[in-house]
Amino acid sequence: MLTSCCDHCFRIDFCSSKFSSGLKELADMCPNIKKLDISSCYDLVKDNNNLLNIPSKLLTELNLSGLPLMSSAIVKQALTRLQSLTVIGLSGVPCIATDKFIIEEICDEFGHQLKALDLSMNPSLPDTFLRPIAHHCACLEKLNLSFCSSITLESLRRFFEDDSKVQHLSYLALMQVKHVAFEMLELCVSKCYNLQSIYLDGLIEQVDDRIVECIANTCPKLARVGLKGCTKVFLFYMCSRSSYEPFSLNAMF
Repeated sequence: MLTSCCDHCFRIDFCSSKFSSGLKELADMCPNIKKLDISSCYDLVKDNNNLLNIPSKLLTELNLSGLPLMSSAIVKQALTRLQSLTVIGLSGVPCIATDKFIIEEICDEFGHQLKALDLSMNPSLPDTFLRPIAHHCACLEKLNLSFCSSITLESLRRFFEDDSKVQHLSYLALMQVKHVAFEMLELCVSKCYNLQSIYLDGLIEQVDDRIVECIANTCPKLARVGLKGCTKVFLFYMCSRSSYEPFSLNAMF
């Protein structure tokens, strides 16, 4: 039971996957909820129609990651009714890799206000499904595509070439995106000059000292870099870069 919720509750994280009847109750008891994390709460969505009970009045952040959502129609209907969303988590949600219109409708509806989008852990997600991000997302600050091993990022070329859009990006995660070409990765890091965090773990063939030098020279605000498994990197540029500013380097080979 949501005995602790009230009109003044602004954030709820459901850490238990056994809470099965809460979304309707949540909508009734917490009308001012702004942030809702129901990631991996499988019992909540045994019936995907339960998503339609998500409170919609003021919700700005919604995390559905890890949920076995197969009904793309319900997902689209649930998301597009939440008019204030700026942060969306869909990591490991199966239906976004089979229905291109989910990402398309999300970007069309929220692209002008969307600040963070997590599509990670969807290995069969086609690259072409990402094209709406390039067309509609004008103020994206965080983008997580890690472990989307089928993508090449070519569908995001227009996004990374557009300074008015990419200038907002502060967080980029591309771990294990192994089909991205060196040239495309170089474009990404050379244009994202406001990055504070970048994760390229597992890009064994693509990441070498040229990429690292480009990151070091392009991103003066950089604070965190992930390079696990990037065995072509010798770290000269990162070590010299980290000597004069606070810096976190994750580079276990």
